[in-house]
Formats: sequence, C-alpha cells, structure tokens
Amino acid sequence: MQPPPQQALREVQQARWFGGPDGMHVELLDFADGTALVRVLGVDSELAGKVFAYQRVQNGERLEYQTKLHGRDLYALVKERDGGWVAYVPGAQSGYPLTYLEDK
Repeated sequence: MQPPPQQALREVQQARWFGGPDGMHVELLDFADGTALVRVLGVDSELAGKVFAYQRVQNGERLEYQTKLHGRDLYALVKERDGGWVAYVPGAQSGYPLTYLEDK
C-alpha cells in the first residue's frame, strides 16, 4: 500500500536568483501567502549561507522583504522604486546592487 500523496505546505509563487558583486548571490523563494525564504551567499555576514523567513511588504513603489534579527527589523532584500534590486546585510556599510539572473 502506498502512502497518500504529500501536500505542499505553502503554494510557491516564484523562485528567483540574483547575482551581486564579488561572487555574492541571493536566492529568493516567494510564497503565495506573502511570505518568502531568502538565502544570501558569498558575503561576509552572519546572514551568509542561512535561510531566513521574511514577510513581503509593499511600501509604495518599493517592495521590501522584512524579517527580525536580534529583535530588530531587517530589510535584507529590497526592490527599489526604479526596479533595481539591492541586498542589505548586517555589517555592510551600504547595500549591494543585485542583477536579476533568472527564475528557478
């Protein structure tokens, strides 16, 4: 007897991949319920290599991925008003410009 088919916990809306400077890259998995998973790789930060859960927040023309880190709001991934993507990671002086590579 076969087990029943597995149900997805959440419906995936889109998976995206971004490249940044010096080999940095960001993986993004958006869910239909307004949440997302984000992983940042190739950068010297406590975020590097870890998957964090985020809320997708529309702030006017700006799309922000918000989570909590050490009790404070963190917007690690932002789609700016001009359409460009930027990664903001703890320990960096400014944001890292990202290039959208492809849907996965």
